[in-house]
Amino acid sequence: MNPLFRTALFSILFFASFQITSAQKITTALELSNYFSSITDSMYKYGQQWGNLFSASYNSKKFGSLTPMRVKIEEYTTRKILELTAMKDVKGSENFRAAMLDFLNYEKKMIKVYFASFEKLDSSATDEDIQKHMNDLIAVAREEDAELQKVKEAQEEYAKKNGFEIEKTTDQ
Repeated sequence: MNPLFRTALFSILFFASFQITSAQKITTALELSNYFSSITDSMYKYGQQWGNLFSASYNSKKFGSLTPMRVKIEEYTTRKILELTAMKDVKGSENFRAAMLDFLNYEKKMIKVYFASFEKLDSSATDEDIQKHMNDLIAVAREEDAELQKVKEAQEEYAKKNGFEIEKTTDQ
């Protein structure tokens, strides 16, 4: 076996086992619900950060500066997908976990395709070029809302089944 491949494989397995172990510490339905909420909160914050960087990139037409943040979001999403895929269900969380995985997979696709598409633009990009990419991203973001709504519905069902209530936020 190639030493570089072996090292990479060992690193991936080590990292995955660490992530799986940390996820398995969740033992109650409320802990799981809070943990999944922290993931969606993190995704929201990452999206805000990317949006702020996009504004600066739009003005300077230096879209390559978006790459590090996109990669960071993509790596986080990949880690969470691996973690949730490997974790055991807690108190009947199958539907809730499946909804979270669907959401994360949707996010990953959106990041890989639509966020990354801006990075191909350069200083010669016209406003029309940029607007086309923005329109594509806006359209897919509308679908993202539907995926997030499925997570919220699964979370409500999970909470009801396990005897706790979801704290309402100002947008609910």
